[in-house]
Amino acid sequence: MFIIQIFKFLLNIIYIPFKWLRPDAKILFLSRQANRPTLEYNLLISELKRQNNELKIVTITKKLEKNFISVCSNFFLLFRQMYHIATSKIVVIDGYSIPISILKHRKDLIVIQMWHANGIIKKIGLQTLNVRTPFQRKLAIAMNMHKNYSYVVASSRRTGQVFEEAFGVEEEQILNFGTPKLDYIYHRDNYLKKDMKKKYSIASHKKVIVYMPTYRNKGFDCTKILNNFDFDKYELVMKLHPVDENMLINTHDERFKKVKIIKNEDSSNVIGMADYVITDYSNIAFEAILSDKKTYFYLYDYDEYEKKFGFNIYLKKEIPELCFNSFDKLMQEIKKNKYPNTKAKKFVFQYIDNYDGHCTERIAAYILEKMKDRDV
Repeated sequence: MFIIQIFKFLLNIIYIPFKWLRPDAKILFLSRQANRPTLEYNLLISELKRQNNELKIVTITKKLEKNFISVCSNFFLLFRQMYHIATSKIVVIDGYSIPISILKHRKDLIVIQMWHANGIIKKIGLQTLNVRTPFQRKLAIAMNMHKNYSYVVASSRRTGQVFEEAFGVEEEQILNFGTPKLDYIYHRDNYLKKDMKKKYSIASHKKVIVYMPTYRNKGFDCTKILNNFDFDKYELVMKLHPVDENMLINTHDERFKKVKIIKNEDSSNVIGMADYVITDYSNIAFEAILSDKKTYFYLYDYDEYEKKFGFNIYLKKEIPELCFNSFDKLMQEIKKNKYPNTKAKKFVFQYIDNYDGHCTERIAAYILEKMKDRDV
């Protein structure tokens, strides 16, 4: 890890002149989740401007992909990030950020982690150190994983406890306000449903089943799904995790032509057109159940996934009625049309305290109050 230490040392040396610059009345939004501001960022930015239309806001969103061009462009982007971090009063992030974690910042800089999920099913961040390989563990520690957070936005006290472990923060650093995505679900209707079906040529007379698994970071084989799916009665829409989007294995299967593959679409829009949502360890389940979609968990690799990543929420114990190892049995359950909606909602609200349509408003008000405290 000597090279990493040299890299960090040089980057901090380069960062020193940036810190001599005077901070502006500015909020910086950083993300590696997408190449454009996420739905949650847009909601929060709109609310901040509503409460203070003179506020200066900068967004730098660049997805880190596993190819040479992406790595190079993200490296040179570091210098632009350093400038705006040094000249901002507050920085908002929604995942791990290299410059935030490895650089030594001004003492008065506020960093708010607005993690891109609500209830956290699988372990994340520092929780995963004990299941990583020795090399991965050393690399994570060398890269100061999840350091320098001032506050972390959470959807509930229980989720906040997960963040305390995952990010190494204290209870008083948890902002139990709820997330902008919760507001979007709370206020929205299904006005996009017809538009989405038309956009992706989905039959209007069939029920729509959306499959949205978490990432596997390896080739994704959906043979068992194709073998047991009833294409005569249902449409199959598949939206993989962004990391897995280009890693489908059996695309030459004739039945695969019947599957609608969706990319570069916000998960909320995809869920909006669903009658049923099938996921696994993805926190998309909370969004789907809140959106009144009949949601099931296809857990064909439950034991393997637990060993590899670990769980905060043990689905088979908490909501066994919705968990299936076999896709055949899952399809049979869907056809029964007897969904335990009350139990599903009870499960979700264990991990969501604030579902009132005012989460974004609370976050924005808190940020602006902190701006005042800095004599902006």
